[in-house]
Amino acid sequence: MLDWSFNLLSDWERRVLRRLSVFVGEFTLEAAQAVAVDDQTDAVDVAEAISSLIDKSLVWVAPSGRVAHHRLLDSTLAFAAEKLAQTDEENTVARRHATYFANRLSSAAGEGVAITIEDVAFAAPYLGNIRSALELSFSAGGDAAIGVELAAAAAPLFFSLTLFTECVRWCEQGLAALPKQDQGNAPHLTLQAFLAVSAMFTRGNSNEVGTAIEAALSLAEARGDQVYQMHLIVGLSIFLTRIGDFQGALGVAQRSIPVAEASGFPGVIATAESVVGVAYHLAGDQIGALRHCERGLAVAEAAGAAHVAFFGYDHEVRALLALARCYWLTGFPDRAADTAKRVIKLATERDHPVNLCMTLIFAATVFIWRGDFDEADQHVRRLLAHAARHSLGPYHTQGMALSGALAVARGNPAEGIALLKRALEVLRVQKHHALTPALYLALAEGFLRAGEFEEAAATVDAGLALSEDFGENLNVSELLRVRAEILLRTTPPDPAAAERVFQLSLHKAREQSALSFELRSAMGLAWHWYRRGELAKATDLLEGVHRRFVEGSQTKDLVYARELLARFEQ
Repeated sequence: MLDWSFNLLSDWERRVLRRLSVFVGEFTLEAAQAVAVDDQTDAVDVAEAISSLIDKSLVWVAPSGRVAHHRLLDSTLAFAAEKLAQTDEENTVARRHATYFANRLSSAAGEGVAITIEDVAFAAPYLGNIRSALELSFSAGGDAAIGVELAAAAAPLFFSLTLFTECVRWCEQGLAALPKQDQGNAPHLTLQAFLAVSAMFTRGNSNEVGTAIEAALSLAEARGDQVYQMHLIVGLSIFLTRIGDFQGALGVAQRSIPVAEASGFPGVIATAESVVGVAYHLAGDQIGALRHCERGLAVAEAAGAAHVAFFGYDHEVRALLALARCYWLTGFPDRAADTAKRVIKLATERDHPVNLCMTLIFAATVFIWRGDFDEADQHVRRLLAHAARHSLGPYHTQGMALSGALAVARGNPAEGIALLKRALEVLRVQKHHALTPALYLALAEGFLRAGEFEEAAATVDAGLALSEDFGENLNVSELLRVRAEILLRTTPPDPAAAERVFQLSLHKAREQSALSFELRSAMGLAWHWYRRGELAKATDLLEGVHRRFVEGSQTKDLVYARELLARFEQ
């Protein structure tokens, strides 16, 4: 039947139909003209041929939006592809097909400061065409030079659609096929950069990933490309955070400010400020974190500019998460909860798998700190389900760890210890250490509550050693507080040493302006003094810290502080 219909076509209709077989699924008239036009057939001929083929039911019009889309039925496609293979133009048509999509994707990226899903959303229905063109370009009879161009043009699309494994595959193939004389050019930089960022999501925090980021950053600096420098500086800072090098992450993040200011884009400047703010927060400087995160959000709001999603992360979301945690730490627990709820809503609306996981992790810590255990549990359960659905292993493991921390906080130390030990071992193998000191703190508290004082002391020591190695000061005050509690409960107790450690814990909390941690240490030391009969000292210390809070009166720690003060008055 198809043979009969084909034989009734004019030569130019046959020629166009054969060439249309290169498409996988839908195509536009513009795409058809790109592959079918030659010396004998111009753009008008192609349009007329397609119209005629539609009338003959050999080409179908697919339901679409403003631009008409066409497709061949499977049987017609197979027949036309066979006819194309019988000619000497198969490779030529394949090259035109690949070139069209390379050019179309490249033009969509434009001159913006970062490539987003909105830039390349038009191409999502053409993934089949792009994949097919890449396969043919890198095949034995293909044109690898076009393949390199297409791989570079398609990398942002694969990445924006969270197709990280495919992004790694085609970036690696593009780099392998890159001619020596083209090394250092724009496609080389794009391939190297997107290989680095996608590898971080597929291969974890290996040395290989760090090397890939640094190689891409060196290339961006050599080219003077400020956009990619920002992209990769941000990426390197995030990578260093993930492996636990918090001081290194801060140092790299600070390099983003002059690059962002030189770009002149408010959205880039806002992002740089936010990245520095997050780094300050994790390193333990909460005032610095508040200053930079609030400045970043203010710059974006004043200019009506969005933060730029460098390296696959939503930096407005990251800034708000850091702010939520900073607000709790610096003594504003209600503001912290409001901000955490706001950022969960924002991340849910934006619906990016990685960013939503990150949001649920760090927002949950705010609710655990506040003592809102039911709310924290809701977010941790959602995190576990979401990470499993999207095969985001490290985030699922962190969810398991938070389940353990929550169990300890709720008074189920045995359950919490088991979950935390298992999660910490997996995170160690994955080299994912953003939460490791905090998880050692939770594990130490679990052992303390279970009466396993030797294990608790060893865990505190390990947590403090890691904090020192990582350049992380955030959890040091709390680890010291737990150490002091252990010293009071071991047999025999060592009250003098416990008092010294409590004082050091208070000092560390004050050093990073962490009023909420200061309150916890003050409650521990005040209770110790009260039991020794030093009522005035206990009252003065705890009242002095408690009165500095202006909100959050119903949160767990502040309720307990008032109960202690009431007891001291009896």
